[in-house]
Amino acid sequence: MYGRRSLTRLELAAYVAIAAVLVAVLADRMLDLFEEAEHAMVQATLSRLYAGVNLRLAESIVRGEPVDPADWMRRDPVALARIGLPNHAGSLKPAEQARQAPGSWWFDGGRNELVYLPRFTRTLRLGSGESTLRFRVESTTVPGSIGFRVVPVLPYRWGEET
Repeated sequence: MYGRRSLTRLELAAYVAIAAVLVAVLADRMLDLFEEAEHAMVQATLSRLYAGVNLRLAESIVRGEPVDPADWMRRDPVALARIGLPNHAGSLKPAEQARQAPGSWWFDGGRNELVYLPRFTRTLRLGSGESTLRFRVESTTVPGSIGFRVVPVLPYRWGEET
């Protein structure tokens, strides 16, 4: 009767091979999606920092507090913006930076840079052999106005593989 016989070794090998190919394709696609999600998270964090720093600037101006752009550019933008990042380790010394887990943000006080250690780097292209993304606060001061932005220290590209 059909359906009651056991599988032959050839049939079993074919099913296992098909399943293995499907799992490999799915795993590869999932890694791509995880990397795209991480990239989106980094961009969203930078947008939050930009908005937070400039909102804090507006608050200081409204309160009549002095704003020294040079001082603000030396400070941790996460603390400056007063936003909470669950994976932000604060200001770290070089020895502590080496022990950070992928997905961590920290402030390198010696270089005045916000650092992110990415989890997924298949399509991430960093300059000069770096393994981290580094950002700094820059002043966008023009005559009559003041503002800040968070910009990459070194150019990077995160996306389609070339």
